[in-house]
Amino acid sequence: MSSSESVETGKPRQRTGSSPTKRQRGDNEDYGEHETGSTASRPLDDRNEHPDRVLDYVTSPVLGNIFLEAPNAPESHTREPSVLDPQRSRTEVLKLFPSRKACSFLIQFFLAKVNWLYEEIYPQTFLERYNSWWSQPDYHGEEDIQFGVLILRICVNSLEFLPHPKWPTQGVLDAQCDILESRCNAAACKLDSYQPRKPSLIRVQQLILYIATLVNAGNTKDSHAMLAETVKEAQEINLSLEEKWGPMSEFDKETRRKAFWNVYVWDRFYCTFLGRWPLIPEGYFNVKLPSETPYITSNDRNAPTLYTDVLINLRLGKFMQSFLSAPAQRAERLNPKLVAAAAQMLKEQIIDKLHPAFRMDHPDTRWDSMIPNLRLKRAESYMVINGVLEAIHKGFIGPLTIQAYQEIQFNSSDLQLAEAHRATLINCCTSIITNLIGFLDLLGGGPHRYFMISMAAVEMTAVLGTCIVSDNLIRRQTSRKSGSFPPLDPILREKCRENFGEGLKLLDLLAQRSPLALKGARIMRQLQLRILQEEMDEHNSILTLPPNNPQVKYDVVPVPLSLNSPTFPENFSAADPPSAMLGQAFMAAEWESFSAGADMSWFFDDSMFLNGGVGDPGMDFGSGVGGGYDGI
Repeated sequence: MSSSESVETGKPRQRTGSSPTKRQRGDNEDYGEHETGSTASRPLDDRNEHPDRVLDYVTSPVLGNIFLEAPNAPESHTREPSVLDPQRSRTEVLKLFPSRKACSFLIQFFLAKVNWLYEEIYPQTFLERYNSWWSQPDYHGEEDIQFGVLILRICVNSLEFLPHPKWPTQGVLDAQCDILESRCNAAACKLDSYQPRKPSLIRVQQLILYIATLVNAGNTKDSHAMLAETVKEAQEINLSLEEKWGPMSEFDKETRRKAFWNVYVWDRFYCTFLGRWPLIPEGYFNVKLPSETPYITSNDRNAPTLYTDVLINLRLGKFMQSFLSAPAQRAERLNPKLVAAAAQMLKEQIIDKLHPAFRMDHPDTRWDSMIPNLRLKRAESYMVINGVLEAIHKGFIGPLTIQAYQEIQFNSSDLQLAEAHRATLINCCTSIITNLIGFLDLLGGGPHRYFMISMAAVEMTAVLGTCIVSDNLIRRQTSRKSGSFPPLDPILREKCRENFGEGLKLLDLLAQRSPLALKGARIMRQLQLRILQEEMDEHNSILTLPPNNPQVKYDVVPVPLSLNSPTFPENFSAADPPSAMLGQAFMAAEWESFSAGADMSWFFDDSMFLNGGVGDPGMDFGSGVGGGYDGI
């Protein structure tokens, strides 16, 4: 690297064991499980927001200013093997990397704007090794290559969150973001394949980031396979059992705890939202929750830390396991009393114990200017908590087929609960869509590839749309069936319609960068066509048809310019039967297979849309007893 690419203004501070923190959290506080930390912390200043200084240093939220350049060249962290591999030489390895200038920018952006999602990387220790790694004469050590892979994975994750209005990339990056992302990803996969390769904590860390990259791309099959590889790697280094770790510093223990619980949360994500078997069974691990103490950034002992939201997510992951993950519990998710009990348990175990800065109603915002990314962390926590509430109540969308309508038979008390659950479900979905729009603005606005935004937008829009479909079915019944859902309150129905439209707009925006959103937008357009057709049949359409010309063609919704293919036929007219538009999947929708399942496998398991297909709506709710338009 040329001297023009570096700003050698100082050395990184060296970690020398435990140092006093500004404050200690008490063991008896509701919102955290804490261990003794290992390092002091200082608040983040705003210098990393100035693009003309982005290569000077990283301002760590935890550790203050950490320089990206080190004038010295510390040695490799591992011993060299007896037979040297030419492809591990400095020249050959660095051929695969972007310039040091580009890497430093992406590392800095990651630590400032991406790492808050996982708190996977501890800035000081990472940057100490980052500086020495670039200065090594070769990369023959056992972990040298894996650390290079970690650098590349961080670069890819940063590129997925760019562009950002406060972080211009012109003149800094070697190529356009998408091209550079593809190059870094390919290089990371190539380096990760180098043998011999011993199991290591660094590999667990870089695989966690790779899982996120694959999910952002909509590739849940490969990402779940990579999760299995990560769990296997974690088992090889005994990550799940603290008693087998042996003597090590408290800092190193905390690093391993963070890594284990990150893997755990991914596993529970797949169980709950994608219907996969757990790879980490309950009762087969013994690892403390990570401490908040190293992430303290304020002298105010009541302030949240940079890790408060992560611990909320960990507890939510454990809660979801108890009610939402197992397919065998689907019948329980249709029982109004059991659902009410689960919602109450969530309130008592999670919501009522939230830190004041993360309260669902009237949060304490006095720390927003002091804690880096606190508003983002709070917005995502709202999204996740409301998402769990939505999943708990999802069984009360209402009947989607005549057969389901005829089979539903609640007693009076259960019917009252079921109606309340349906209202809660709709309110959760509308809250999440509103929250997503604000969350996207906090991320910098514009289209974004972060998978949680697209997933939530698809799921909430689908639920609101199917609530309307169910309400249409109920309203078409000539005689009210005792013990079944009544029609929606007009105000609640209008809330469904309005936020269904907002969800579609959001998906259209996200589809410009997110394969998940692109697929979701196409599916939701098909659902929209069904709703419009049903409402036109009932003379309750939002479209005004000329009274003497029912065959006039209409463009129901403008096609986003970002999509290469139309999301509905060009010759669509009000007279077309919905089966011509929708195919069997929507026409044969079953209540049990969509609403009773907490997961989103209906969306992710269909690869048609991710592979570019447009003809199939992609939403397979089941075998379709009583399917067809006449049955709906």
